[in-house]
Amino acid sequence: MANYSKHILISDDDIVRYPPILSVLKILAQLNCHVTMLGYCSSKELIEELQKMNIHYEEVVVDKVQTNPVKKFQSMFKNKSQVEQFIKRNYDDDTVVWVFGNENGWRMNSIIKNYRTILYLFEMPFFKVPMKYRLVVPNLDLKQNVKSAWRVVCCEYNRAKITQAVFGLKKTPYIIPNKPLLSLENLSYDLSHFVDEKLIDTLKEKKTLLYQGAIDNEKRRIDYICDSLNHLGPDYAVCIMAADSTDKDFLKQKYKDKDVYFLPFIPPPYHLLVTKMAYIGFLTYNTSENSNVEESLNLLYCAPNKIYEYSMFNKPMIGNDVPALKQALENNQAGISTDEWNVENIVKAIKKIENNYPEYTAGSKQLYENCDSVNLIDTLIKK
Repeated sequence: MANYSKHILISDDDIVRYPPILSVLKILAQLNCHVTMLGYCSSKELIEELQKMNIHYEEVVVDKVQTNPVKKFQSMFKNKSQVEQFIKRNYDDDTVVWVFGNENGWRMNSIIKNYRTILYLFEMPFFKVPMKYRLVVPNLDLKQNVKSAWRVVCCEYNRAKITQAVFGLKKTPYIIPNKPLLSLENLSYDLSHFVDEKLIDTLKEKKTLLYQGAIDNEKRRIDYICDSLNHLGPDYAVCIMAADSTDKDFLKQKYKDKDVYFLPFIPPPYHLLVTKMAYIGFLTYNTSENSNVEESLNLLYCAPNKIYEYSMFNKPMIGNDVPALKQALENNQAGISTDEWNVENIVKAIKKIENNYPEYTAGSKQLYENCDSVNLIDTLIKK
């Protein structure tokens, strides 16, 4: 069965921060598709890379930092109008439109309804539209919005089944894990472009416990990882790679006299140069009493691309006890999901991995190789 060969991808955010979008772009190019990316990219280097793959990039920006609600609405309306005009000019019988993200799907409701569209969900979709978005999509029928999509994609099995049940879908959404298709070949810079060389040498010498990603200490409790150093030998260090935030500043101050090192957000794929140096990778997702239903389900059935970034280099992982992490790590013996997220259990997990390191690295490799993203996308776009 042949594939649809023409693809128009729509994002309302900086694609640099969305490895799944970058993976889809590269896979479609590998499959010899004609690809257009409508959205925003902050990296000139990435834009050049897309052009080398014969991917047409057209900048269509939504001003998300705008605080004036009227101007923000105007920006969203202009963005939608530009996208609709482009699709009207370029859509034909061999075209598939991709809409990335839950909120983007609401704004592009008319496109989902009128064109062959893949709705690609990064998170658990909202079960009802929050009040703050009603100005933008006042008459949106949320269930019909999802049901109108030609195909729906989720990144994890449980999320897919919940989405099917809540929105009354006849078929289970396609499941495409967040496995980034990134490479360290032909890089323009080395790591010293982003990080001090002395720090790089320190991380290479130590058994580095790496946390990479967003910092929300209430939900992530990254401080427990840092406190584990009190119970480990001097050959261990903690590295936290994340964008600047008040939580990051708090941790910097708290652990300024410890072997805890903080790196900035490093754009992909360069951040993998840090991942490659890790001894163990960490993932943690804790719910809070203030979480709504969708947020809680997102955390319980998380599908982080970090799993595949760590396993790309056969790194064992430690996570907390949420179903998705427990299933992924323990089914492959790629790491340990702790019964309770505290310092004592983290230290026990580190020592267990240290004593069985070859077995856990083999399991991590298996986890990575078990996911064939190219085949999954190839199946998704068949006629």
